[in-house]
Amino acid sequence: MAACRTRLGLRRRGPRLRSAALLTLALAAGLLPACVNLTEREAQKQALGLYQENADQYYDRGSYAQALDQANKALEMDDDLEDMHLIRAYCLLKIGRGTDNVDLVDESLEVFAHVEDEFYSGWFNDKRSYRLDFGRGSAHLARALMHDGAINKIRSKLESQYLAGDARRTQEKLLADEQEARTDNLNEAEAALRRVLVDDLQADNAYAYLELTLVLNEQGGREDEVIANGHRAIELRQE
Repeated sequence: MAACRTRLGLRRRGPRLRSAALLTLALAAGLLPACVNLTEREAQKQALGLYQENADQYYDRGSYAQALDQANKALEMDDDLEDMHLIRAYCLLKIGRGTDNVDLVDESLEVFAHVEDEFYSGWFNDKRSYRLDFGRGSAHLARALMHDGAINKIRSKLESQYLAGDARRTQEKLLADEQEARTDNLNEAEAALRRVLVDDLQADNAYAYLELTLVLNEQGGREDEVIANGHRAIELRQE
């Protein structure tokens, strides 16, 4: 599901992408005219701001590869930028999900975990970002669904009458591991999305309800909750 930039709460800015990109190149190459009297520190600050702005705008357009590139450049200059880490994680998730690339989805989970450790592990900061939990929930759901492909392939192998002995036991172990990992991903997804919905400002987040409905459906045996959450998601979207 394509996520809207506005609902993620990522910064939104005016349409200055072309001039911003040109100025960034000029700053990097030292091609600004002498009349522009910028100190090196000021130039770096402006370049950083432009990378951030470009990342925001590219993400808003759905140009996730470009947004990822700009976020990476911003983080090379200042690694203490939560919004750039989040854009990077969301871009990795969307590209990975769109191309069925397991490695990218796993990387997005690593970035979300880094954001949690780096910005929300201290006792002084107990206000979690709903963007973090929504992203983690979506990433764990995507990863769980990717386990299905591996599970189906292993089951196909196990159906072969020629598979026996150690080879069969190996495949059975792989199947059990994949199923356990899928369950863990779905549990993590549910926990993260429920954290979004307990936030007073996100209690009516239709997208979180929708993602949670998908998670509950994949878990199986929770039909009543699937129906209730699905209806709530529809109501909120209609409102």
